[in-house]
Amino acid sequence: MNGFSAGTEYMDLQNDLGQEEEESEEDWKLQLEAENYEGHTPLHVAVIHKDVEMVRLLRDAGADLDKPEPTCGRSPLHLAVEAQAADVLELLLRAGANPAARMYGGRTPLGSAMLRPNPILARLLRAHGAPEPEGEDEKSGPCSSSSDSDSGDEGDEYDDIVVHSSCSQTRLPPTPASKPLPDDPDPV
Repeated sequence: MNGFSAGTEYMDLQNDLGQEEEESEEDWKLQLEAENYEGHTPLHVAVIHKDVEMVRLLRDAGADLDKPEPTCGRSPLHLAVEAQAADVLELLLRAGANPAARMYGGRTPLGSAMLRPNPILARLLRAHGAPEPEGEDEKSGPCSSSSDSDSGDEGDEYDDIVVHSSCSQTRLPPTPASKPLPDDPDPV
């Protein structure tokens, strides 16, 4: 009877461990799709930083290769094009990322690539079946994904997150107020 009891306890322990493994895998999947305060997943961040090895690890771990970021709906492919990271773009395409993905405004990764100086980006996308852009808006905007939209507008901080930073070099830091504010206890 003791042998049977020990055997059942062992089976219960195995079942508990199996359940913990399932929960651990669910936690891992949640972490893969966790978003930072800008709405970027770990894959988005790795693509933005052109980190091929991290993109490879996240792909192997099961990250969603087509999940759009919430601001403009850019897929990881759009982000790779904006970063002008051909190696990251190729890795994502070979892994099965959707070359026909569209931003909220309708621009495809190929439409974005055609606005860039690096012709390899468009060639890679076409080689993986990206549809030719039809009627995509050519003008710049906060989500235009164009390479030459450094107009200084507030919305431009999300346009070309890698090529252009949110702080234009032509912008000056704020100057102090010429008159102290009314509630300022220590006027200058």
